[in-house]
Amino acid sequence: MTGKAWTTKKVERVWNRMRAGASAQTIAAEMGCTVTNIHKRLRGAGYDPETGRREDFNDSAKLILERRKAGVEFTDIAVELGMEPTKLNVRRLYMRLARYCERAEVEYPRMPKKRRKGKRYSPATIESLMVADAVVAINKRMKRGEQTDAIDLADAIGYPERTTKSIIAEMRRRKMLADGIVPTVGNPEPDDLIGCERAILEAVRAAWADKTRSCETLTTLCESTGYARSTINLAIGKLRYLGLLEPRGFLYLRA
Repeated sequence: MTGKAWTTKKVERVWNRMRAGASAQTIAAEMGCTVTNIHKRLRGAGYDPETGRREDFNDSAKLILERRKAGVEFTDIAVELGMEPTKLNVRRLYMRLARYCERAEVEYPRMPKKRRKGKRYSPATIESLMVADAVVAINKRMKRGEQTDAIDLADAIGYPERTTKSIIAEMRRRKMLADGIVPTVGNPEPDDLIGCERAILEAVRAAWADKTRSCETLTTLCESTGYARSTINLAIGKLRYLGLLEPRGFLYLRA
């Protein structure tokens, strides 16, 4: 084991995060070390990361499964588990349940689809007015400090989700919306970024600045930087944690 010794509180904090469902890969990316190092630190303090996380993962996943079968929304389940009902935590619960169902070979519980109230419409070509409505809605939410996903946009412009997704696709075709990784604006860049992290950040920023190009993705970064896919994945996770890259799953205007 190399490096400065961890305090008891630091080890306990890492252990509690893993018990709460965070992966060793995510924690390693945030701390700038390896998964092996984290496991050694935990074992040196008397913790078994594999056994402990597996038991906790299965217990919480079983609870999520039962609550979803009962028709409970992920936001309410998050509150029951002591988590903030944010979109990020909802996605984490969904992924935890999906992985559990796959491993346990049980059917993923499907919730009944809700009928959305909106404008009556017939399928049609996406018009420029629809795109303009979407731009205005995203800008308004951005000024309020709110991030926007497809469902948020559908609510804001009053079109059904299917039509809204077609509008989003058209906006991406016109390169009005990000179609990959998005850099943040104005956040200070630390001096201790390693080579891979700095190369990825520069590539993402260059693609974003050139409005004629598509945004960088994990696949294109593998091709352009020459780093391994797993290395790039960890670097992207750390850059998002540092606030240098925007979170996934939201709509970002390029024009």
